Amino acid sequence: MIVDTLNVKYILDGKITVITTKMFYEELYEDEFQSISFEVKLHNRLIKSKISDSIEYPVKYLQKDV
Repeated sequence: MIVDTLNVKYILDGKITVITTKMFYEELYEDEFQSISFEVKLHNRLIKSKISDSIEYPVKYLQKDV
């Protein structure tokens, strides 16, 4: 499992805010994910996306929770 730290722009209360977000992933081949998920801490609450083999779905799951 590889862990990267990203600075992601979120819109919170109508303002753009940069929040450190962790990306956990495994690759089959270069730029082809076997599994990927995200984790962000917001207001002392840890929010984790579901795991997927496509980057699109964890982002959608995370958007629903944030």
